Amino acid sequence: TLVDADVIGETNANRQLQALHDNVGAVKVDVLRERLCAIRPDVEVEAIQRIYNLESRDTFDLPSYDYVLDAIDSLSNKVGLIQHASELGCQVFASMGASQKMDPTCIKVASLWKTDRCPLARFVRKRLRRRGFKGDLLCVYSDEPTWPLRGSESVGAPDAFGETKAQINGSVMHMTASFGLFLAGLVIQDVARGGAEPR
Repeated sequence: TLVDADVIGETNANRQLQALHDNVGAVKVDVLRERLCAIRPDVEVEAIQRIYNLESRDTFDLPSYDYVLDAIDSLSNKVGLIQHASELGCQVFASMGASQKMDPTCIKVASLWKTDRCPLARFVRKRLRRRGFKGDLLCVYSDEPTWPLRGSESVGAPDAFGETKAQINGSVMHMTASFGLFLAGLVIQDVARGGAEPR
């Protein structure tokens, strides 16, 4: 199941497999579903164009999934998913911040509570502590110092999640792709160790 409320934008083409200049404006999850079905026609992919947030969370049957992978870039929704899915007993793996990072050799996997030099992970931990969260999960993160990347956009309009950001930080394909591959690797390793039965 793919969940994303967004549509493809011109700035996605540098780092997202489904994003091409001729499909700008198309629904991201629908285009990615088509791509996955073209690779393996018998795969079953549910594409949901919806934001995961406090209001919508009960529309997702999280315990029915073997794994929940968090790649949300909205802090409040990210924290909400991690807390809710963990409390439901789901196996959660989360991606922390890949923006303003350039060196894939600095990508690591660790407990959320043991991540180091990752500003997003620090904010997530702080909010989870405030909520009394006592659980744990593995996170993909980078301990590389952030680069002052050129091209960061100043924005004033709300994003797809309804949040207004002072700045959108740039990210590069080899980092976002590597974070995604690390998440996929965590699932494969867990299955190989006798975790969830592959379907």
